[in-house]
Amino acid sequence: MKKLLFITLAFSVLFACKKEDMLEKERKEMQKELEGTETLIYRGLKVTLRSLPASMLDSNVKTEEATKIQALTLSLLSKALGAAQQKELGITDYIGVFSEMGSLKETLKDADEDKYPTILEIFFSASNAVDKKDFAWYNSSLEHLILAMAWAGSSAPRSFRVYETTKIEPAKISDPSTRLFAHMVRGATFHLEKWNYSSEDELSQYLDLLEKERKSITGFLLQQELYKTEKKTEEQVVAEL
Repeated sequence: MKKLLFITLAFSVLFACKKEDMLEKERKEMQKELEGTETLIYRGLKVTLRSLPASMLDSNVKTEEATKIQALTLSLLSKALGAAQQKELGITDYIGVFSEMGSLKETLKDADEDKYPTILEIFFSASNAVDKKDFAWYNSSLEHLILAMAWAGSSAPRSFRVYETTKIEPAKISDPSTRLFAHMVRGATFHLEKWNYSSEDELSQYLDLLEKERKSITGFLLQQELYKTEKKTEEQVVAEL
């Protein structure tokens, strides 16, 4: 009996170690996916947009890093637009592009766009149309979720969707139903990219959250018109989720 228990325990430890190794491997693959030229410029543009008014909104935000990213991104974008308009680029231009791309990649490695205001907050601040206190529930993770869904339904490079998905932190989304949806989006995206261990991990968190917030989530859904019309029970709603 003790021998059987020891063997079972040994297999459990080995499986857990293998899972952690595979998750780490997939995380590295995700990071590599986000280092392509298009995605680097996209990330640079987002930091540029979110950091431009940062000093006005939060005096504690340091903008030295952002200033460098802004300069590199705009320079690369200018060269890309020039190439698109069939303007001839010399050898020095190409050397400059590779150099700037390397610098942008290195700077973005430690940069976190989420320390800056959200894009929605920037628009509201520019227009003064809405008091940002009314949108205290809106944060970077929710914005990443919205953008991930937007890119999923467009012809944009798939790496844009992957980037936004990896930036979603479901735990930082206050509404349980939306948090559940965030886990579903992450799991589905990782599955499509064949990152199966990461997808399984998200599914596990999805099920844990569904069990923990069952009353809150089903209560919200049962108030929606679709479920009101069909008069479904709590058990039927959970089964569908």
